[in-house]
Amino acid sequence: MRAIWAALLVVVAAVLAVGAVAGFGIDRLARTAEPARQIAGPLAEDPRLRDALSAELSARLLEQVPDRAGIPAVVAPLLERAASGAVSAALAEPGFRGAWLETVDLTRERYVARLEAVGAGDMPGGAGSAATAALELRPLAALGHARLQEAADRFGLGPLVEPLGDRLDISVGLGVPDPADVAPETLAAALRLAAQWGWWAAASALAALASLLLAGARARWWVLALGGTVVAVLGATALALASRAASGAARSGASDPGEGSGRIEALVGRALAEGLANQAVPLAWWTLVAGCAVAAIGVALRVLRRPVATG
Repeated sequence: MRAIWAALLVVVAAVLAVGAVAGFGIDRLARTAEPARQIAGPLAEDPRLRDALSAELSARLLEQVPDRAGIPAVVAPLLERAASGAVSAALAEPGFRGAWLETVDLTRERYVARLEAVGAGDMPGGAGSAATAALELRPLAALGHARLQEAADRFGLGPLVEPLGDRLDISVGLGVPDPADVAPETLAAALRLAAQWGWWAAASALAALASLLLAGARARWWVLALGGTVVAVLGATALALASRAASGAARSGASDPGEGSGRIEALVGRALAEGLANQAVPLAWWTLVAGCAVAAIGVALRVLRRPVATG
C-alpha cells in the first residue's frame, strides 16, 4: 500500500512540476516586458510593417479630424498629403523603434487587463472580443500626430489637427488567438492559474518528498525513475507541440500578408504565433532534460545498490 501511495504522489509531483514550469513561462510573458519585446521587437526593422503602419495611421488619424465633412474640397487633399507625408517621416525616424516597443508593451498590458476583467466577471457583454489581442497604436499615433501637427501648421491647417491629440487610442485587431479555438474565460483561467506557479512548485516538492519517505530507502530508486520519466514524457510532448506550432507559423509567414490593416494583422499575428511557440521550446527542452536526469539518478541508485557478484 505504501508503494502505491508513493507512486501516486510522485506522479502528482511530476505533473505539478511541469505545471509550475508552464505557469512560470506564461506569467513571465504576461507580467514582464522582455519576452513580448523579444517576440515583436524585430518587426520594427520590417519595411513591410512600416509601410502598412504608415498607411493605416494616416488614414485613421484623418478619420478623427473633427467636422471632416465640412472641410473645403480644396483643403482636403492638402490635409491628406500632409498626413501621409508626416506619418511616413515619423516612422522613418530613429524614435520609431522606441515607440514600437512602447506599442508592444501597451498591447500586452491592455490584453492582460482585459483577460483579468473577464476572469473577474467585469466584461460579461464584451468577453468574446477579449480573447483576441489588438495592437495598441497610441505611441505610434502620438509620434505621427506630432509630425502631422508640424506639417499642418505650415499649410495653415494646424487648428484642424490639434484636437487629434485627445483621440489617439487607435488599435488594430491581430486575430490571435482565434476566439473559435479558445474561449476568453479559458485564457483568463489559465492566466490566473499561471500566477500561482510558485505554489505549484512548492506543492510538487512536498509531494515528491512525501513519496520518497513513503517508499523507504530500498524503493526510492524507482520513485525517482518513475517521477523523472513522467516529467520527461510531458516535456517531450510539450516540445513536440511547441516545435510543430512554431514550424506551422513560420510556413504561414511565407505567404502574401495582404494590404492595409490586413497586412498588419498578418505580419504581427504570425510573429506572435511563432514567437509564443518559440518561447515555449526552451522551457520544454529543459523540462525534458530535467526529467531524464532525475530518471537516470534513480536508475543509477538501483545499479549502485545491486550487490556485486563474487566468484
